[in-house]
Amino acid sequence: MNHYPPKTKLPLQNASQRAKQPQAWIESATPPHTALFWLARYWPAVGGIELHTRALASELAQQRKVSVICHCRKDARSLEVCAAASAGGEWQDGPIRISRPAAEGWLGFCLRTLARHYPRHRFIRPLYAALLRKALQSTVVPLASAHDLIHCVYNGLTPVAELAAATARACDLPFVFTPSTCTTGQGSAAWSSRRFRRLYRQADAVVALTAFERAWLRELGVPDDKLHVCGIGALVDLSADGETLRRELNIGDAPLLLFLGRVTREKGVADLLAALPRIWQRCPDTRILIVGPASAEMADRLHAQTDHRLIVLPAADLALKSAALAACDLLCLPSHAESFGGVILEAWSFERPVIVNALPVMRTLICDGVDGLLCDTGNPEVLAQTVCDLLADQDLRQRLGQAGHQRLSSSFHWPALARQMARIHAAAMDHHARSRRRHIGQTSPP
Repeated sequence: MNHYPPKTKLPLQNASQRAKQPQAWIESATPPHTALFWLARYWPAVGGIELHTRALASELAQQRKVSVICHCRKDARSLEVCAAASAGGEWQDGPIRISRPAAEGWLGFCLRTLARHYPRHRFIRPLYAALLRKALQSTVVPLASAHDLIHCVYNGLTPVAELAAATARACDLPFVFTPSTCTTGQGSAAWSSRRFRRLYRQADAVVALTAFERAWLRELGVPDDKLHVCGIGALVDLSADGETLRRELNIGDAPLLLFLGRVTREKGVADLLAALPRIWQRCPDTRILIVGPASAEMADRLHAQTDHRLIVLPAADLALKSAALAACDLLCLPSHAESFGGVILEAWSFERPVIVNALPVMRTLICDGVDGLLCDTGNPEVLAQTVCDLLADQDLRQRLGQAGHQRLSSSFHWPALARQMARIHAAAMDHHARSRRRHIGQTSPP
């Protein structure tokens, strides 16, 4: 196995690298409002939710004030420790002001102590959540009160989402919640837990990434007047040079399969590794490129691999990610759980075909045999056969990649997604105003 250092970083760009849009891209029906996005982890962390929220916020910031509260900026640190131990601060990302509140004094000390035991002891978690709210409320309420609504995008650490909801109540602000639901795989029950159901009830708008997720949330009892769908777009540099990366990695003209994303068991990387002997038995020249930050477990497994045909790049900035997509012949996403699968859109940006685990949510994004291939990636024989059949059929790879690119252009364009989110924010403000009027009417004396 070969390891290579990451390449230089480039500024964030969107998939189409479009010219600047006119400032009047949001319809007059959605008057400008100030929005506060709230996430546990945010850019420069390079997870999909972090980067896609940044892109959406940047689009919205063309027309209105947009700010961000986050608790962690690094991929490696645990969220519960970050929220407890990170130093406070503010910084600017273009027009967007980002704030990181800090837990100080004896509250901070107690919170940091609890954070060390948070993953292993469930009874610690309610105490941690209560203490996080007490430690940060005096800081976050003034930040939130300068905005018209709070939009929490969930990417881990439920106490952060609960703090965002509590702050919205304290400031009498509309609360928008994007749960980024994973409905399959380990930990999927969290999104239907009592704590999440409470967040759905508290929200004035719940944003699903797909129609499948909306239907799943509806079955949990989220009312239709709160449910909305807004997907994501692609974040790549279309000028990336795949041929240069192939030369640097000594791949030449060999077939190249790419995995791109967080290298974890949930992302199905272990399933891909299990299929490698069968892939190489049928297609011995194939190179496997794995790009992304790895969990400790998967880093150990990758280091144990010795075959030179497996290449691992442990970090994935925009330049490297884009070059890998430009260089590959196909992308494989064998995830056990996904809320959307944004890397599929990124592959489509370069007209690359995709092989995806046949999760229910993936069936709402991929039309099998038309713009991608769905299969049981947990079965090494099935995955190997699907990979080798696609590598052997250049015409099919071209048809799938072109069809995916057409889907991307028509349905996942960032300005259109920002317009949709602006409408959702306006609907949340209307819902909050109606709820407040009903509450006033119920509590007024006869």
